Amino acid sequence: GYEALSDGQDFALTYVSETQRLTIRYKSSNASSDSSKEVSNLNNQKRIQDMETIRTALLVYSAAVVTDDTTYIFPTKASYKTELVPNYISSIPKDPKTGQDYSYTVSENLDSFVLKGTLENPSAGQNGIICTEEEECHIY
Repeated sequence: GYEALSDGQDFALTYVSETQRLTIRYKSSNASSDSSKEVSNLNNQKRIQDMETIRTALLVYSAAVVTDDTTYIFPTKASYKTELVPNYISSIPKDPKTGQDYSYTVSENLDSFVLKGTLENPSAGQNGIICTEEEECHIY
């Protein structure tokens, strides 16, 4: 059933779960919370996709500029955007919520990098997203 609550600004959906033999009541606050969680999950998925795109561009860049027996060469932190755009990536993706750049650090001898992003509403024990030249992007 559906019930309008208070001044029409709230509602309640009520249904019976036959398998659990419970009456379940779903209010607008539940819907708002679920919607917020869904947006966070979508943003986190977008962050992983964005960072994989940057990672791939960095690996293609490295393959193009390596001229000797060096395994990898990556651009400096100061120049990585201009080195990648437009030859290896059309634009550098930014965090979908904050619009900020993802963190990019490169080793002193330019043979390794770390990309990091912040999770939105992370679960317990999770801190963010990380990618390296050796590992695909994943939640840590």
